[in-house]
This record gives sequence, structure tokens and C-alpha cells, in this order.
Amino acid sequence: MFEAIHAAWQRMGGGLGRVRLCAPPQGPASSELWSQHSAPLAAGSTIEYLRYPEVVDYVEMVVMGGCLGIGNTHPVAEFNIQTDPEAAKIVFESGAPLTMVGLEVTHLVLATPGVICAVATGAEAAERAVVAGDAALYPDDSAPTATTRGAGVHAAVAARTAAEDAAAAAYPASAFRAFVARLLVFFAETYRRVFEFQHPPVHDPLTVAYVMHPELFRTMLMRVDVETTSTLCAGQTVCDRWGQSPLPPNCNVALSVDVPAFWGLVLDAVRRADAVSPLNATPPAKAPRALPAAAADCPPNEH
Repeated sequence: MFEAIHAAWQRMGGGLGRVRLCAPPQGPASSELWSQHSAPLAAGSTIEYLRYPEVVDYVEMVVMGGCLGIGNTHPVAEFNIQTDPEAAKIVFESGAPLTMVGLEVTHLVLATPGVICAVATGAEAAERAVVAGDAALYPDDSAPTATTRGAGVHAAVAARTAAEDAAAAAYPASAFRAFVARLLVFFAETYRRVFEFQHPPVHDPLTVAYVMHPELFRTMLMRVDVETTSTLCAGQTVCDRWGQSPLPPNCNVALSVDVPAFWGLVLDAVRRADAVSPLNATPPAKAPRALPAAAADCPPNEH
């Protein structure tokens, strides 16, 4: 693996910096290699760093994982880190430039009925509303600028069902769009029942968005250590936001994201993929002709 990376680095001009194997959507490619991770780190980067420690000089990592405070599969740990804390510790202490996109940020990006409507239909009016952050498409307290966790949410959450979110894709413009819409609400019922989220958050695409457009994120460089020995908190990412650790900062931690701009990237990607997807070779099954009240303004198939 290192040999392939080194060869690519040489083709990009040797000592010019890090190798980039994927160019940004605008402008020339810079000489960097981005390593993007949205799953447990054990099988990939840890083996890479242990076998080829010199690769650290060529790679910048972006990880979906960790949290500053409350976890998801553990009171203070996030799933991807908790799965293999020792592997995560190796990555965080590797010395490679590292950005962590944790739960505090991914929980701001919710697949609301308005979003599902735009994804499923490609309707221009729905897409414009999502990109503009139209409050009408973020009912109750699920606006894109804040998480729905908090007091008073539980009663509203209990009144909803997963079927309502699924029905927001009632006018799929293609088989591919219907498939993507279903993916976005796959964990909706779990998030509603366990975490009191009115609409499910989106996690992994945020790491790709950071690689493409880091300017959409507010970040802070800080020390992050992964707990590996505690019987209570193994897998916790201990984030030193206030600079109290004697150890040097090692991680760029995302604190917020421009949610409407993120959905703009997603909708553009869906539009491009929909144009070439082999899923569209077979027409989608007919969908029900009714939308839930929360997505009643979704215009059908206005391209």
C-alpha cells in the first residue's frame, strides 16, 4: 500500500506535499491524500499505520466518530470509536493531520420530511426550500440550526411513527431516488424511540462533505485522547476543549456545520447520480399518492 501511495506522491511532484487522489469539485487538485473514515478504524488505518508508519507523512485523515460529550451506543462513547478503542487510539496518536466529525455535528443534520421530499422527487421548489433552510420544512423544533434533543421533545416524538417519514417519499421520481430516500430514514424509528429524535440524523456523508468543502464547518484544534483502560468509559474521546491537558493538540474537532449548504451538496450529488444510475433501468413501483401533513407542501415531480 505504501508503495502505491509513494508512487502517486512522486507523480504529483515529490516534495510538494501530501498526495490528493480525489480532486475537489472546483479548482485544480492539490497534492494531498485524504483518508476518509465512516466506520470503525480497526481494519483500515490502524493496520496501515502499524505496517507503514511512514505513510503518516502523506495522509490527512477525516473521521466520522467520537463525541465531546454524550455518546450513542454508550453514555459517553460513540459507536465507531467504542468498537475498537485501541485501534482508534493508534490513529489519534499517529501524528497524521486528523479531523474528527463527531455526534455533536452529525446530530445537527436531520433527514426531515422536507429533505426526504427533495431527495425523492427532485422537485425544484422542495430543493430550493431545503437549501434555503426554510423553517416550514423543519416542523416543530427540528430546525437545521439545532438538535432536537432536549426537554419537551418526547411527547411530540411519541406521537409520530416511522411510516410518516417513509411516506414523505411518496412521489419518487426514479428508483434511485426512492432508494436513497429509504436509506435516509432507515434508522428513523430507532432514533425516535431510543434517542428522542423527531427526525433521523445523517452521519457518514459529513466526512465526505468536509473533504470537499471544509469551509462549511467550524472546527477547533484540541487534544483528543481515546480511553482504553477504564471499565466505565472505554472508547470515550476525551476532548480537551479548554486547553487543560499538558499534551499537545492532535485533532481538529468539528463543532458545527452549515446545514442547508450541506444538503445542497447532497441534493446536487443525488441529481448527478440519478442521471446515470442503473437502478433507473427498471421503473419504480407506484407509490402511494398521499404525503404526511409535515410534508404536505412537497410538490410532486416539478423538474
